[in-house]
Amino acid sequence: MSQKMISSEEEVKEFLKELKEILTDPRFDIARDLDILPKKKSESPIDLYTTANTLIALDFDKDDVLNQLLALDFILQDSLSRITYLIK
Repeated sequence: MSQKMISSEEEVKEFLKELKEILTDPRFDIARDLDILPKKKSESPIDLYTTANTLIALDFDKDDVLNQLLALDFILQDSLSRITYLIK
């Protein structure tokens, strides 16, 4: 059973702002503070879509994940700008 949550645009912006503040804080230590769970309990390690296998397929490490998380704010702003342009 899945639980769905739909957040408003403002909630998403606030979440991304807080995330960026945490990830860019000088006290943030990627080795200590960023945990990436390789798979869910119910997943098989040979499942192509586990986190670990996805990271391998993308040739990503923790630094790449951090960079993608930091880019989310820019991606959101860019997407909203394009939507606004299309509506006008």
